[in-house]
Amino acid sequence: MNKIYDVFREEVESRNKFFRFLEAPADVAPTDVAPTDVAPAPATAPPPEDEFGGLPLPDVDINKIVTLKKIYKRLLALERIVDKLTDPKYILIKNKVKDSVDLFHLTIKNITQFKDNVDGIISDYSDFLVSTTNELDKLNI
Repeated sequence: MNKIYDVFREEVESRNKFFRFLEAPADVAPTDVAPTDVAPAPATAPPPEDEFGGLPLPDVDINKIVTLKKIYKRLLALERIVDKLTDPKYILIKNKVKDSVDLFHLTIKNITQFKDNVDGIISDYSDFLVSTTNELDKLNI
């Protein structure tokens, strides 16, 4: 495989360890997450800062919120990868990824207006991530 795809895959896998840990059944320990990777929060700890800038999310299914957070992290990882590309022939891909991150920020800021279309947002951004990764793979990055 090419280097960029491997870096992207490794970044996504490392960021999703926590989510796989949460999704695992209580009686089965995940094989790729050590118990020391995730420290339990004290009962009196304040809620963690939201990755979306602390914006309150509407009454949306928690699974969809988790999926949106995963997409956001993957978009940021992809943005970091394409920012390292210096050849001018990659400028179109770099602009597409930067614009998609900006649009995702706007979408999340206005999520109350889009709460009925969260499934479509998830689908569109997932398709974008797959197509951009495939495009980078075709360019042998």
